[in-house]
Parts: sequence; structure tokens; C-alpha cells
Amino acid sequence: MRIVIDLQGAQSDSRFRGIGRYTVSFTKALIEQAPQHEFFLVLNGAFGESIDAIRDAFYGILPQDHICVWQPVIPASEGHARNAWRTQVNQIIRKAFIAKLKPDLIHISSLFEGYRDNAVTSVEGFNDIGVPVSIMFYDLIPLLDPRKYLDPEPRFKDFYFRRIEQLKNANLLLGISEFSCQQAVEFLGVRPENVVNISAASDLSSENLAKGDGASQRTLEKLGITKPFILYTGGGDPRKNIAGLIDAYKKLPEDIRISHQLVLSGHNIELHKHIKGFGLGGNKQIIVTGYVSDDQLIALYRHCAVFVFPSFFEGFGLPPLEAMSFGAPTLASNTTSIPEVMGEHPGMFNPNVPEELARKLERVLIDSDFRSELIRCGYAQAKKFSWEVSAKRAIEVFEKAQQGLLNSNPNAIEFDISIETTLHQIAAINIRKPSDYDMLCCAQVVAQSFPPHGRKNNLLIDISELVQRDAGTGVQRVTRSILTEFLKAPPDNYDVKLVYATLGNRGYRYANQFLAKLEGKDSKGAVDDVIEAFSGDIFLGLDLQHHTTRFQSDTLKAMRRNGVFVCFVVYDLLPIQFPHFWPGEHGVKLVHENWLRVVCESDAAIGISKAVADELENWIVQESIPHADHFKASWFHLGANISNSPTQGMPANADAIIAQLKERPSFLLVGTLEPRKGYQQVLDSFELLWSQDQQINLVIVGKKGWLVEELHQRIISHSEAGKRLFWIDSASDQFLEKLYETCTCLIAASYGEGFGLPLIEAAQHQTPMIARNLSVFNEVAGNAAYYFDGFAPEDLSNAVLEWLALYRSNQHPKSSDLHWQSWGDSAKQLWNEIKRLEKNWH
Repeated sequence: MRIVIDLQGAQSDSRFRGIGRYTVSFTKALIEQAPQHEFFLVLNGAFGESIDAIRDAFYGILPQDHICVWQPVIPASEGHARNAWRTQVNQIIRKAFIAKLKPDLIHISSLFEGYRDNAVTSVEGFNDIGVPVSIMFYDLIPLLDPRKYLDPEPRFKDFYFRRIEQLKNANLLLGISEFSCQQAVEFLGVRPENVVNISAASDLSSENLAKGDGASQRTLEKLGITKPFILYTGGGDPRKNIAGLIDAYKKLPEDIRISHQLVLSGHNIELHKHIKGFGLGGNKQIIVTGYVSDDQLIALYRHCAVFVFPSFFEGFGLPPLEAMSFGAPTLASNTTSIPEVMGEHPGMFNPNVPEELARKLERVLIDSDFRSELIRCGYAQAKKFSWEVSAKRAIEVFEKAQQGLLNSNPNAIEFDISIETTLHQIAAINIRKPSDYDMLCCAQVVAQSFPPHGRKNNLLIDISELVQRDAGTGVQRVTRSILTEFLKAPPDNYDVKLVYATLGNRGYRYANQFLAKLEGKDSKGAVDDVIEAFSGDIFLGLDLQHHTTRFQSDTLKAMRRNGVFVCFVVYDLLPIQFPHFWPGEHGVKLVHENWLRVVCESDAAIGISKAVADELENWIVQESIPHADHFKASWFHLGANISNSPTQGMPANADAIIAQLKERPSFLLVGTLEPRKGYQQVLDSFELLWSQDQQINLVIVGKKGWLVEELHQRIISHSEAGKRLFWIDSASDQFLEKLYETCTCLIAASYGEGFGLPLIEAAQHQTPMIARNLSVFNEVAGNAAYYFDGFAPEDLSNAVLEWLALYRSNQHPKSSDLHWQSWGDSAKQLWNEIKRLEKNWH
């Protein structure tokens, strides 16, 4: 059976209340207890932050592509008459979106949503078509107390009664207590067999309790708690009776009251008029914490002197159950559903009599025997509740409801889920003429919610730097090589799309004009449209453009929320590790760090070596970098296909240079002229060797970079320039290939690298290698290179002499022992790693 769950109860303002906690806990248990069934969660795209939290909550429990997001036209709250057209549009879109999932049963986590926010809930359209609808039923508090909850706001009253009528038409109500179920039968006229008590439970006990008292104490101090404290947690509406709790607190003997703070924790608690004279926050007597995290709530439960729940009316009453499960001595009202939670517990009281609560409070704070009894009874009672039991009850009635409806309506019609029908239904809405802006938004959300039929998943490769300018750096060489391989051999069941973004314009576009030029086609007719990204797509940040990625961080978050797997290739952490190797005024360290922070908020980072992946993970831990809950760092290795010579062209004096290099042993450096490359040490070493009359050449291939003015002048004005010292500031791949073939040995002297692509290129041409003893060079070259340590000229000059001696006796390390891979192999390794990470993500 395919069960589709509308999870807006965990998205709206209800996520800060018991409904939100109940929704997530129950749904997780439902999925875990019924592996024989297929589950899909439906989320409202208007609640972006909640989507992140829900995806994290269900990580490892449900495949991420079973968490489906639809987009409403906003604003959509039914509390405003001007939203009437949008409300109807959203109900049509939601119905079609759910229908497209082909459910066997639809479960709505919370029906009474959408009056004050952009939630969209309805049963309409699902009845009498062969798919049973189940609704989680919490309580009828507004119906039973209309003067307080309904009469003051007629529009809300109309909204509430419309939802009540829909509630009556559901096939099944899942009550959270026997009390709630009885209310449904008594006040709604629901048939007893259509409402089932599945109860509730606490899931906080499964949280990490290994955190020491030191961490808990720091949590309490941050909340302003400096004394033993009386705790309340829950909502702030009148039925919660916080005023009665404060009244009882005031009635405590002065010495007890002064030595105990009252902590009011939860969402929407604003009772300044009740706590006047006692102060608020800091080291005051009464503290209102606001909404707290689960970790904070656990610390409060574990360390409170007593927990009090004085509510007048509850559908269930989860907080006292949570408190008891953590060993908090618990006092709670003896009304409505709360006795079901408390059982035969001595801590119940009449919420209408503050004096009774005050007496109970005083007793538990001074009578250790009574306190121990409350704790013992609480532990025993909490064990009687289990989400596992609740889930099994629900599955049983789901199966009966689905089978019963099939038997009673075997010829039920199917949903018409075509986009054409959906648009026709929207066009038929006859409330008011929508604005052009409404129509544009409507077109956008329909396009976002309904992928084209038969569409393959897309691999979206970001080439933002390459599109706007080919900087000719190592990163661009990698980008060009990898994207060429993906275009040549697209991964199975994926369409490869090149995309880019710019500063100042939100969103990514297809790089169609760039692709046309790359393929030698006319680019005039190519249009760089805004991309459409859907669940199942993969976004690969292959290129490196710091500022654009940071500017597009919200776009990337939106992709992730919609089910796109977002990952980045990380080339190195060098600006963070060696900030002095870059101009200070450019702020390269900060720029790179901020880019990496965006990367860490994605799903995965794939370093170009294991060393880079390890460095990234260490940086995250050491610097406490915020990151996505299930962020992973992995790695792949680069390739080398320089023999394909992507860029052509030979300088006019190429033959003369090659002839000179063949006259004596020639040592090759490849890379931008910049401090990190260690060229200063290399030149110093070779000057020392030349002074010893060593007949060897030094060849530097790379553009002039930064902070090398003095070195640059030394090179171009050197007495050996054009004799034994050669600087080639711009070499095509064709010419570089010739240099690799001609030179005797490559020197890799960098102080730090992400990979060391010249090592691979040298190995491809069987050119021997001398490399600085870096972990990344050892990873890439292994035993195929001769390694040196130290930073003095003599350290390298001695290594060169030792290597020459080995070379002349053919005992030097052979670069042929390095098992390099082609760019095709590298692209396959990268893709396999992406799919492995995505599978784990699912």
C-alpha cells in the first residue's frame, strides 16, 4: 500500500507546539513499523526552513526522493479575503500533486492549518474516488469554548467550521487519546468505528543522554537559570493556565519561592502582566525562555526540581509524559485527557484551585519521600506509552480502511492528474480576476511542482567561471576536461546540462550558448534559459567561482529543499592554510573560507585527493564550521589526457628551445609563478648548482602570478636566461606535451597542493619526478617519485645531485610506476562517488 502523508503539521506554526512534535514522531514510527508499505511525505514549499529540518529528521528512515515538495502561490493564508483566489488555486495544485503520487491512502497530519500562514489543507476532492483519507484528530477545543476561540474573530470561525465539516467527511480519524475520540463521537456525530485512539508517546528519551552535566549546566546558565527551578513547557494560550501556575507560585512560602526560579518554556508565551514585580530573564525569579531545542528541553527536564503542567484542556498532554520519562517529579491537571497520560499518579491536582497546586508544589520541594514517589510513578507510567504501539494501531486501521473502501467502491474513478486538467480547473475559478503577477506566480509554481512527463533526471554541472572567462588556471583545465567527458559519455539515465550563474541575478541558467560554441555550432539561436531543477536531479559545483556561489547560496538551499542533491568539487584549502601566499588586500583567505562555508551547507564535498577531503573534515571540526547535518566529504583523483592537446599552437622559437633542452639534463616546473609553488627555493638551488658548474637546465612553464615581482625580475634578467634558464609564460597544451617529452625530470616543489596534476602528466610521458615530501604528493605518486624535505637551497640542490646520480645508474624512481588515469576514468570515478554519496543520502 502506498501511503501519502501531508506533513504540514510539522511545517506551520504548529511545528513549535505539540502537534509538530507528534507529527514527526508518529510518522517516523509509522515508516519504521511498516516496511511492507511505501510511504511518501508531501511538504509545502512555502516553509523552507522546516523542509531542511524534516529532511534531516527522516534521513536514513525514508529515501529523500520520497519527500516531495509542492509549491503554492503565496500569500495564501485564509485569514485574508484577498487571498481567496490563491487559496483555491493552491488546493487544486495540492490535490493534483498528491494525486500524481498515486496514493492508496492519504493521511493528513493536521487539518486546521492555513488560517494565519501559507499552509494549505483540505479533504475536498479526495472523497468518493477510491482513496481513503485519514486525519490526525487532536481536540475540539475551539468548538467547545467558542466565546474564547471563535466568536472574537468571525472569519476564523467560518474557517474553523469549514474544517469541521471536512473532518466529518474523512474516512478515518486517528485520535490521540480516548478522551479525544469520545469528543469526536459526541460532538461531531462521527461513527465510533471511524475514530480510533492510537494514543501518543515521547521520543525524547531516545535522544543522546550521554552529554555530561557540564554541558547541561552551561545550557541552563545560557537560559538564565541559576537556582533550582520549577518548570513548565508548552504553549502560551489561555487554556494552558500559565496564569494559574504563576498564582500558585506566588502563594508558595517566601523562602521556598526565593530559592526556586519559575521557568516558562515554549512558544508564544507572553505573560508580562502576570509576572510584573518578579522580573523577566537574567537572574530573575521568573524566566520565559521562548522556544527551545530538543537538547535544551532535555536539560530542562533532567534538572528541574519539579515539572508542572496546569492545563485546563488537552487532547493528550505530551509534556508531562516527556517529563516523567526523564525522571522529573511531575505535577499535572486532573482534567480532560491528562489522567490518561498520568495514570494512577499522586501528582494530579485541580487546575481551577491555585491553592491546591501551591500545596502540591510546596510538598514536592520539601518532602523527599513524596518527590521520590512522583519520580517512581512517573517512570512506570511513561513506559506504558510507545510510538511503536501507536504506529502499529494506525497501520492496522489504515489497511482496514483501504480494503473496506475498495470493497465498497470497486469501480471508483481515478484522479485526472494531467497538467492540462489542473490548469483548466484553475482557469474555471470564478472569485475575482487574478492580477498578472498572480498568474505569473501560478505558472511558476505549476512548473516547479510538475516535472515534464518522461523527463530524465539532470546532472547540472556548474561552469560559472568557464562561461564568463577561461582563467586558464588548473581549475579551469580540470573543469574543461571533466565536462568534456560527461558530455561525451553522459551517465546512464541522466541528461547532462551545463549551467552558470552571475552576481546580481538570483538563479542559474543553462549555458546553451557556451555549449554551442564548445561543439563548434552557431550560438546565435541558443538561449540561456533559467534552469528547472526537480527532485532526483544532481547539481555539481565543478567550477570555482567564489563570489557567485556565495551569492547563490539561497538558490542552492532551495534546490536541496526540492530534493536536488547538491555537491561541490573542492580543489584545496590552500588560502586558509597559507594566507601569506596571497595579497592581503584581496582577502583571499576570507573569500575562500566563506565559499567553503556555503559548500558545507550542501550535501557533499568531493576533494580532488584524499588529502583535501581529510583537510576539509579537520577544518570543519577544528573551527566548528556549521554544516548540513548529513554533510559528507569524499574524494576522487584527477586524470591526464594532455596527449589530446585541447589547446594548440607552438611558439615561433619552439624548435630552438627544444634543441637547447636536449643538450643537457633539463628540469621542468609547471604552474603559475606564485609564492606557494616554491619557485624561489628552486631558483636559489639551481643557482647554487650552476655555480658548481652543473650543466643542467631549469624550465619554468606558467603565467606570472602575484607577490612575485622580485622573482619575476630575477628570472627575466638572469644571466642564464635563454641559456640554462627558460621561462615560458604561456604554453599551449600541445607545447607543454612536447616539453614533458623533452625534459629529463619534473620538479614539484610546492609548499601545498590539492592534487598535483603535473605529476600525472609527467607520469603519462614517463618523465621522472622529484617532489616535496607532502602527503598529497605521496598519495598521488607513491613510490614513483623521489622526495625531498627542507626549505633551504641546499636541501633541494643536494636532492637534485642525489637524483642525478641515481638517474645515471638507472636506479631512480620510475614514473611509469605511477598508475595514472585518463580524464574519462577520472570522470567515471567522480560520478561513481557522487552516486555513492547520493545513495547514502537517500
